[in-house]
Amino acid sequence: MSKRYLVIPISFLLLILASGCAPVCTPEEIASFMPILESPANGSEVSFDSSITFDWTHNESCRPEEYQIIIDPLNWYFTEGDKSEFEYGLGFSPGIQYQWIVKASVKDEDGGTVFSPVSEIWTFTTDGRCSSASELVQPVLTAPQFGEWLGAGQGPGPSLATIRWSYSGDCYPDYFHYQAAADPGFTNIITSGITDWNRFNADIHVPRCARVYWRVQARAGNDNGEYSEPSRFTYASISSCFQNQESIDAVLIKGYVFEDYCKSTVPYVPDGVDIWPPCTFGEPYGVYADGNRARTAGENEVTGETFPAELGIPGVVVDLGAGPCPSTGLDQFTTVENGNYYFMVQSPGEYCVSIDKANNPALDHGIWTLPLTDQDVTQATISFNPGDDLRMQFFGWDQNDFIKIKFGVKLTSFCRFGDSKDHLAVAEIPAGVVIPVFARNEDATWYATLVNGKRCFISIASGEPLDDPDGLMIFPKQPEPVIVEETPKQSSEPRLKNCSDYKTEDSCMADGCEWVWTTAGPGFCKSP
Repeated sequence: MSKRYLVIPISFLLLILASGCAPVCTPEEIASFMPILESPANGSEVSFDSSITFDWTHNESCRPEEYQIIIDPLNWYFTEGDKSEFEYGLGFSPGIQYQWIVKASVKDEDGGTVFSPVSEIWTFTTDGRCSSASELVQPVLTAPQFGEWLGAGQGPGPSLATIRWSYSGDCYPDYFHYQAAADPGFTNIITSGITDWNRFNADIHVPRCARVYWRVQARAGNDNGEYSEPSRFTYASISSCFQNQESIDAVLIKGYVFEDYCKSTVPYVPDGVDIWPPCTFGEPYGVYADGNRARTAGENEVTGETFPAELGIPGVVVDLGAGPCPSTGLDQFTTVENGNYYFMVQSPGEYCVSIDKANNPALDHGIWTLPLTDQDVTQATISFNPGDDLRMQFFGWDQNDFIKIKFGVKLTSFCRFGDSKDHLAVAEIPAGVVIPVFARNEDATWYATLVNGKRCFISIASGEPLDDPDGLMIFPKQPEPVIVEETPKQSSEPRLKNCSDYKTEDSCMADGCEWVWTTAGPGFCKSP
């Protein structure tokens, strides 16, 4: 009799536990609750293209209110109630090792979540990844079709074309590599890139008038499959691209815009300042970057200072014009992610490739180092001969923090060698013009500018700054001019009535007049 009463309660308890009706764990009990992982087994291989059911259990006498499963590198998920399994549908990548863990949780009396310790960390690996070149197959190009013409509105954006392909191997590559070129031999590459194993298309930047050859290759680690059979399409987004469909033996103009690095870039160099690579110095530019692109980070051998890799600048508008510079209006291209740009031209001759800082808000403060100029526009004339198929032109931009503002000249004034009227004049600046100034003295009564490549100083009495001058660099007091008393030379010319009648500096100075140098000629003589 006693045995019967003993067996029934134990069976009843097992039935309760098996049916999931165990009491909910208290926050104190959950602190020692340990989930036990069951499937997929630790270190196992599973199919990547089917759903996976994750199972676990526990040996505790209470149950949690919820489980959290974390599948790395996917995400974390909550189960429905205390259900000890979780099914994850399609979404795994081939050939990837995943980790997974489980932890339980309950709510405390304040509504906060209390978690159990984390289970062991188990791993599994998905199949389906190619492991050698012999397993890789050729992609099949699907669009644009061979010989197709693409016009305005047929791409995802200006100078953009979408290429598509398919892949039918028994396993998948790590990624796909694509190339677009101006010739069937793929020697003049317009652009190239990669996509993930499960992406079979790419938006590529191409010149607005171009015949484009393209191909795709599957790659796994260091192993490369065979390129697809090449295809060809013509991108003619404006009606003036080609006179007819046969006249497209075009020449490719390509290059890149890169950020030329110099930590010490300034337009004014105080005495005693040392200039170290990758910076250089020269009038009228001051200190600026060296015009050479460093594709990897480097170190200054003199100072030990490291400098970064000089990366391409995306989003810069590059202009193409017919004939020698200055010239625009023939075509325009906005640099892509790596700073590259491309143009196609058909006729031999001269073309102008240029960039105007005014059209590129991202190019705020700085100087063009390649081609070197202190003007807003940098440009290069490129010449083609019959039979040429490629020309390259690179542009270097040295971004810096110094500020340049506009100064309105109200009175015709001299720009002088120093910050006082005792200094000789460099040039005369007419009233009504606006000039850039990049530095001022302490009390903002003199401003530094560049005129015809020479640094000079203009007085505040000549006009006024049109922007806030507070951020301008402050230059130190300039040395006083050295005045050397000289005996005037005797002029061989006869004495003239007016100083303005003298046509040479020697004759002007010999008669006690003042010779003024100008920007447009040898100068003129005036009364002192």
